[in-house]
Amino acid sequence: MTGRGLPPGPGLGIRLRSKSGADGKVSWPNTSRSLQSFEDGGLFPFTNYFYWLITANVAGQTISASASYQTLGAPPSAEELHLNLLGRPGPTSASFNWSIPRNDTGPVERFVLSSVESFNKAEPVIHYTGLSTEALASGLKSFTQYSVTLEACTSGGCTSGPQLSLLTAAAPPKNQSAPRINATGPHTLHGSWDPPSQPNGIITKYEVFLRGPMESKNVSAFNSERRVFSSSGWLDPSVFPEGSPSKRSTLSPPESSTIIEGLQAFSAYQLRVVSINSAGNVTSEWTTAHTLEGVPEYVAPPIVSALSPTSLNVTWNFTEGHGIISRGQVTEYRVNLLTEQTTNPYAPPVVSQVLHRMGASSLPVHRVEGLKPYHVYNFTVTLCTKMGCITSLPSTGRTLPAGTRKRCTHTNSHN
Repeated sequence: MTGRGLPPGPGLGIRLRSKSGADGKVSWPNTSRSLQSFEDGGLFPFTNYFYWLITANVAGQTISASASYQTLGAPPSAEELHLNLLGRPGPTSASFNWSIPRNDTGPVERFVLSSVESFNKAEPVIHYTGLSTEALASGLKSFTQYSVTLEACTSGGCTSGPQLSLLTAAAPPKNQSAPRINATGPHTLHGSWDPPSQPNGIITKYEVFLRGPMESKNVSAFNSERRVFSSSGWLDPSVFPEGSPSKRSTLSPPESSTIIEGLQAFSAYQLRVVSINSAGNVTSEWTTAHTLEGVPEYVAPPIVSALSPTSLNVTWNFTEGHGIISRGQVTEYRVNLLTEQTTNPYAPPVVSQVLHRMGASSLPVHRVEGLKPYHVYNFTVTLCTKMGCITSLPSTGRTLPAGTRKRCTHTNSHN
């Protein structure tokens, strides 16, 4: 504590007296008429002290009126600050209480409750300032390690108590990104995915659901979904400093990729992934993918009709899923004539002769000329993609008898 005074006039000296239960005094010679100061040390915190001046010269002395001063309060010791966690922490909040320290060194003017992520160098977040002895720390992150501190402040400064560590509770995960899908063959898809950006707990399981193949060109027309993959494990998103292996699980995380087999070639499928922790789950959006082209599977037998005694009309249904199952882009159609042979014992008994080739965009019809009247012929149709070809079962047609003509002309026939 510092006091100042101006001597009243020439004299031999000035004496300063103080009282706080015991007298004390100090004196110094008056060597000038300048402003004098005195600093009193070793005082008690938050204590009233009274001071007065005694000024003396050769003729006598005079005593000033007394002045009262109070030292600032000292912060309580850290050992007196006992921070308690009330119950278990929630996913985003925790409740605390504490007791008021003894008022030996001055009253507490405010308590400050703050937190910081234990392994994050971010600035502390203040949750409460006031004189209450309980508070709620809200706005916390789920499944995150925090260090919580209680600070008590008096007029003379602040003291922080020991840090209290806690782990907030788990919450359902959030923000699961859609899986990445790659076609690895006509009948297989490879899927992989990342953990949710907000796991909010330990990820213990992944599940993958599939729907398809698409039944029409409308993507919304997928059939019901089914689970095609499940993997359990222990994926802990908590960040611990090095040298803390006891806080880590020895279990492996669940697998984050899979190969889905037994699919239909050249077909659209959709997949989604579900991430699960102890508090719930989160589902990704659907990802659409197509399997690669495969060999064609089916082409319906042609329809053969007579046009004249020497010609037949061959048509076929080229509608995907009805007349054909191509499992790829159709590159060519062929119309074949089947004939029996008996001259070569080493050749097949039935020989297929290609009569006509046409592209996928051509009309599915071909007129066969130069045939014998009232004669039976067998035809097949071959469908080709870049992966292979498939031939239909044969269909039979008979030309008209000689001297007759078909009354109705086939409007779709082409040479």
